[in-house]
Amino acid sequence: MLLTCELDHVHLQQEVDPLMDLHSFLKSELRVTAVKGSCGSGYCGRCGVLIDDVFSLACMVPLFSVQQRRILTIVGFSSTPDYVDLEKGFHAEKVFPCGHCAPSRILLGHSLLVYAEHHQMDPRGIREHVAQFPCTCITPEEYTRGLVKALRFRQRRYGHY
Repeated sequence: MLLTCELDHVHLQQEVDPLMDLHSFLKSELRVTAVKGSCGSGYCGRCGVLIDDVFSLACMVPLFSVQQRRILTIVGFSSTPDYVDLEKGFHAEKVFPCGHCAPSRILLGHSLLVYAEHHQMDPRGIREHVAQFPCTCITPEEYTRGLVKALRFRQRRYGHY
């Protein structure tokens, strides 16, 4: 199959096995280092990417499903104002996920904030979603505090107080 998509703001067109998972493709075919190791079963959450702004576990995504989609790893996302809001929120709350967890935590955080903005999700709702992906370096409460602060930075940037 000829895969056509956008990866980290760059148009990509490549012949692929449509059943290969996105994580394997990014790591072995494209040598993308920004996507971390994966458990291969969707449990750990460390292989997270954004597909059209929705957090997705790359190890669970077959390539045929990303045709004509926009994929962002932490590298592509880090050049956006939304990344800056998350970074400021985490720093303000002194929440520092380890280097192995940080990329997925930031991308998951963005996806949750997008959802929260459109569905009036409160901190408890954010925490419930966060708990789906266990992390050993920060607690769900710490992560939720960082996200709530990031949401406030984002709302200020958009002029919504």
